[in-house]
Amino acid sequence: MASYAGEVRIKTALDTTGINAGTKQITSALANIGAMAGKLLGAVGITVGIAALARLGKEGVKAAMQMESAQKSLQFLTNATGRSFQTANNFVQEFISDGLVPAADAYEAYKNMVARGYDTSQIEQMLNVMKDSAVYGRQAGIEIGEAIVKTSQGLRMENSILTDSVGIQKNVAKMWDEYAKSIGTTTNRLTDAKKRQAEFNGFMAEGGVYAGAAAQYTQSYAGRVSQLSAAFNELKVAIGNGLIPILNAIIPSLITVINFFTILFNIIGRLVNLLFGTNVSM
Repeated sequence: MASYAGEVRIKTALDTTGINAGTKQITSALANIGAMAGKLLGAVGITVGIAALARLGKEGVKAAMQMESAQKSLQFLTNATGRSFQTANNFVQEFISDGLVPAADAYEAYKNMVARGYDTSQIEQMLNVMKDSAVYGRQAGIEIGEAIVKTSQGLRMENSILTDSVGIQKNVAKMWDEYAKSIGTTTNRLTDAKKRQAEFNGFMAEGGVYAGAAAQYTQSYAGRVSQLSAAFNELKVAIGNGLIPILNAIIPSLITVINFFTILFNIIGRLVNLLFGTNVSM
């Protein structure tokens, strides 16, 4: 080995064995943490997904029940009043074909109009006017279908606070008064049929300026958002319709089990009363 007189030699080579080992351990630990985090996020995602599906199923069953109730009640009322449910149903299907109004709302509104006593022609014309008017004139924060239902309820109950939900501002009593004067009589002498005629005239006169608004609205962004909302509601109805037969099959068994446990715990309660001398009624 060579000797070096008067010189200091510094060895600059580093021993990286320990560093490499430590780096590998850190990398491995990070990889394990990443894998665990991925599994945890996956589990959370699955849990959230299941919860979302359960919530959608619950909402679907509720929407389907509302739809069935609205349709069945309209069918019952049309039959009871000597009308054609098929005629009403055909109109409803046409009425909702632009996607702006959920079917359940259309059935409910039509039912309210039948209950008020309007004839078929009046119902169809007034509902179309309501939809056109509701596009731009409805109260803030409510959907088109909801506005139409509220207005039809207002007419059925002679409640002007509700009738302006679609944007028809004239008070129902004012409509009666104007019509009564036009035929040479007073409001308190109007029959129900004449009140309905007054309401029809008032709605057609004020709402007529919005004719065609719904058709134009479907081509706008806001209109497409309304269509999306109605379409999602129809999806929930479809999901509910798929779940209800399963629930119908399960519910009787659940009732049997619940009744069994009710009887069982009532018996247990009586035995406890006897053993401990308590006097708790069951």
